[in-house]
Amino acid sequence: MIHTIKSTIDRAGRIVIPRDMRKALRLDDRGEIEIAFCDDHVEIRPAERAYDLIEKNGIIVAEPVSAYGDDRPLSHADVEAVRRQIHDSRSAVANSPGDEDRS
Repeated sequence: MIHTIKSTIDRAGRIVIPRDMRKALRLDDRGEIEIAFCDDHVEIRPAERAYDLIEKNGIIVAEPVSAYGDDRPLSHADVEAVRRQIHDSRSAVANSPGDEDRS
């Protein structure tokens, strides 16, 4: 199914992707996308990911994405990206308003 919206491009070349579309595509505020120029139009899609962050027993873990079709381990770059993403999400939670009493 194709969902089409009209949007505008600002002076910096930015386009806003509506929240429900970002949620359906599992794009967060640091989600990488691929932009392709195809004849007379542009296609925007989520970049292929090596891992998904999921919660298991209350702990966030990186799980390799099976779309690669193999069981290869995460690369060093993938592990560092996971570490940064988890650190940033924990920092955002710790610094959110109303959480001053959190230990």
